[in-house]
Amino acid sequence: MTGVQTCALPICGDGGRGIGAHRPELTEQDHEGNHHQEPKDEQDQLALEGTLAGSAGFAAHWDHYYPRPPPIAKARILAPRAGSGYQPGDPHEARSSTPHMAAISFLTVQEIQIHHLPIRARVPLKFGSETLTGVTCARARVVASARDGGRRIEGWGETPLSVQWVWPSPSPYAEREQALMDFTAKIAAAWTGLPTEGHPLEFGHRFLEEVLPGMLRSFNTADRAGREPMPLLAALLCASVLDQALHDAYGQAVGRPIYETYKPPFLTQDLAHFLTPAPGSAVRFEGRFPQDFLAAKPSRRLKAWHLVGGVDALESCDLTGSEPADGHPVLLADWIRRDGLTCLKVKLRGNDAAWDYDRLCRVGRIAVANGVEWLTADFNCTVRDPEYVNTILDRLREEAPRLYGMMLYV
Repeated sequence: MTGVQTCALPICGDGGRGIGAHRPELTEQDHEGNHHQEPKDEQDQLALEGTLAGSAGFAAHWDHYYPRPPPIAKARILAPRAGSGYQPGDPHEARSSTPHMAAISFLTVQEIQIHHLPIRARVPLKFGSETLTGVTCARARVVASARDGGRRIEGWGETPLSVQWVWPSPSPYAEREQALMDFTAKIAAAWTGLPTEGHPLEFGHRFLEEVLPGMLRSFNTADRAGREPMPLLAALLCASVLDQALHDAYGQAVGRPIYETYKPPFLTQDLAHFLTPAPGSAVRFEGRFPQDFLAAKPSRRLKAWHLVGGVDALESCDLTGSEPADGHPVLLADWIRRDGLTCLKVKLRGNDAAWDYDRLCRVGRIAVANGVEWLTADFNCTVRDPEYVNTILDRLREEAPRLYGMMLYV
């Protein structure tokens, strides 16, 4: 039976592996700090049942590619049994090996599970005009069948639902976050039962171009009537976690790392199908494939960029007494020394030039004193005029040339 499951997973201890490298302490709390209620029995685990219409909002010409799927029967929001020690949906569980195979024509999505993993930040992070104290990660499991005898293959995807980034707004955070969760479930319902003809890159492109805009219009009209509409960037984020899982499933189906499939015979369309060169450009994409632009032997080691948040304590004078006493660093210099940091990404306000310049200089002085090599400035998606950034960089070049020289990119 096809269907969609949405699971709310409280995270504690060392659960939720693979979400992030630096998460020293996770608690069973949502972004507002409210504890999740542990289920007491089997009945208590079933938090919600609802019906999702699988093909609502599909554009008419989508039928040219795929038959309409049947309606999805039920979507369930589940919570794990207390004390089980098991994190449902952990993509690091052992998988059976898949033999090497040639390209396949399509996968049919049979089942999708969406898990919501609430993660509480160790310290607040200023993002745009809002301060983040936690985030919900969406984790998707897609179960699909291949044409070769109906083998069942599973793929996984995961992304933080970065509400402040994809939907900056004065509307309540919880309302926007719930809208992202709801729209992700609608996309999952629409995908279930679909034969995803061709490579996931080709299917995903058709979906984003021909179906997603109509689904978003329908969602904003019906589900958000009288409220602020969800922007396209937020809808793209919702689709991305399923797109990741489908790519993973395809790689499992053909028995290759997915990055080795961005070429014929797996892809039937070249880049000219997806990209249009700028007018007057000599660039041409005919006969070129993504594989042509990927390193044959990618680096096994990368520079780690440490994010210096806009409300992070840089020096002892910034301490408020509310900092966590968990054995991990708080001050920037301590982070640099403990982790051997050489690259710092500095979060700025983007609407207060004096504060931004002072912040860059303060971080820069600590960086120089502790052997940091590179800096970058993140203006927090709030700058409306490039001149704002140029003025700060010009002043930095004149008054603090060493820090200017350390600025690798903006």
